[in-house]
This record gives sequence, structure tokens and C-alpha cells, in this order.
Amino acid sequence: MSWTGVITNAGQALLDQWAAGGHTMTIDRAAVGSGITSLADLLTATNLAHYEAAASIIKVEAVTGGTRFKIQVSPSASEAYQATEIGIWAHIDSEASVLMALHQDTEGGVAVPTQSQMPDFAFALYCIHAISNTSELTVNIDPSAFVSNAVFTEAVESLDSTKLAKTGDSKDNVTGFTSGDEADTAVTYDAGWSTVPALASGLKHSVLFNRISTMMKNVRFLWKLIGDTDISGLSSQHTVTGALSKLNTDLISSKLLRKSNALQYSLHLPSGGRFVIFCVPNSSNDMTTILATVYGNGTVYINNLAEQSNTTFTTSTNAITANTITTSPMTFSILVVSLDKTVNIDDVTIS
Repeated sequence: MSWTGVITNAGQALLDQWAAGGHTMTIDRAAVGSGITSLADLLTATNLAHYEAAASIIKVEAVTGGTRFKIQVSPSASEAYQATEIGIWAHIDSEASVLMALHQDTEGGVAVPTQSQMPDFAFALYCIHAISNTSELTVNIDPSAFVSNAVFTEAVESLDSTKLAKTGDSKDNVTGFTSGDEADTAVTYDAGWSTVPALASGLKHSVLFNRISTMMKNVRFLWKLIGDTDISGLSSQHTVTGALSKLNTDLISSKLLRKSNALQYSLHLPSGGRFVIFCVPNSSNDMTTILATVYGNGTVYINNLAEQSNTTFTTSTNAITANTITTSPMTFSILVVSLDKTVNIDDVTIS
């Protein structure tokens, strides 16, 4: 038994096109025959000399010098025959399939029995071809082929050495993906928010890591918006919400009141609070500004009082009364500012 093989002219043209790049070559199928093609016609052959049955491509592997195909021949469905030729078909992209390689044994080949004679018969031929390229190569492996125990054991051992068990550790696995993240120095406060689709079951690892990395960039963006100014004075926990709560608690409120054509007025303040009062007579020739801090218990502290000969202040229960503010009726603008958020500013009145 002496098997020899060639790449046909059609097969060489297919390989040249594939080697140019940008194409996908697919190894379609194999077939076995009982004929012999003359040496002069081997290169131009487009089919087997005498087709017998389909053969199975059960293994493809890269070896030194090219690619090795393991082709298996199973028992005949009807009549026994002598297997003397095996062909391999392939195609480029969506083009028609052609006979890429032809192998034959001119010294008698291998006797293939029928299924009834030998149901477990299997004959395998290893074919090595100089197929090596960076372009994509796809091989159609026959999933229905029967294999010997030795072949099955070899396949299981190979799988055991490379597979990841369901309970295994994936710490050394590498996942290729397009990252949406950037370094801290590359993300600025005006970078904007990147929309991230929801994470869901069934996504590929590359999609998951792309979405996670994009969310990481969004976190960097938020960090730039928050800034790094020390807010420990506003929040003992150094948190943004703590600082906002403190600011909200310390907010002051105010109320503007007016008294028209009056010689005196009484300002009534709710108890329990602290206030700052700005009182300005609306007169170009008598601008008296009173700035006072007043406690709700009726005690008045005057911080600044412009000179005004006939102005006196008396206190009553939670009230400030200004008598004889001016020698003629005037209109007053009074701004009362509450320093305590617990006091309702609407309770401040004037009479």
C-alpha cells in the first residue's frame, strides 16, 4: 500500500486566492473511490475516477510544514470495494466547491467491507498539505463518523488537558474585548456620561467586559465632577450627602416687611429663634439703618445704630417697638433674617 497525493490545479488556484488575504477558505468534505487517475491527469482532475462513498473528516491539526487531515472511511452500505482514491473538496468565501486535493494508491488500496460483514470497520488516512496562512480556514468535521477506541481516548485526553471544568478556576483565562475605560488622567470633568446597556444573562465575555469597562469610565467621570476638595468641615463622615445635609440644616430664611406712613411700629418675632433685622426708612433726608440681633425671649442686642435723636426702642413679649422714629410719618422697609431653620419666618409680623 503506497498512497500519494497532489494539490489539483483548481486547488492551487483556491489556495493562492486564500493566501492573498481577506478571504475565508472552507474545507467542505471528503469522498472515497475505487478508480485510478493517470499521473498525467492528476493535476487537472475535478472529481474521483470512480466515486464509491462519502468519507469523514474527523480531525484537522497544524503540523510542521502545513495542515494534517485525518480522513476516515467506514464500511460500505451495500457492496464491498477496494478503496484506491480519496479526494478533498473546498471553496473560497461563497464560491463553488472544487476538488482541492486527490490521493490515490496505485498498489491496490484498502479493501472496504460491507456493514453486514464488518460493522466496526474503520480505515483512516492522514493527508498533510502545505496549508498555512493567517487568513481564516474553516473545516467541516463530520459529526456522525464512528471512531476507534484509540481515537476516542486521544480526543478525551486532549479535551481534559484544555477544557475548563464547571467548578474550575478561570483565573488564568484571557478574554479579548474592546475596552470603554480610560486612564484617570484622560477622563476630564467635561468628558460626559457614556450610555451602558444593561448587563444580562447570556452575554459573551467580551460584551460583559466592554460594558463593565465603560461603566468604570463613568465612575472616573463622576469622581472628576465631585472633585477632591476637603469637605471634612461640613461632614464628619467626609461624605457628599453629609455635607449637603449640613448645608441644608444651616440654611437661613428671610422676610421683607413694609410699614407705610407710620410714626411708630411694633415688630413681632416668634420665640425660640435668632434674627438679624435691617430697618431702613425710605427717606432721602433721614436714612436710619438699624442692625440688630434679636432673641425670641424679647432681649434686643443693638449692633449698630445710626444717630437719630428721637428714636427709642422698648421691648415687650417677643416684640420690638420703635417709637417716634421720625418727626413725620414715613414708610419703612424692614428685612428680618432668621438664623434658625426651626423658626417659621412666616410668623414674623409688623403692626
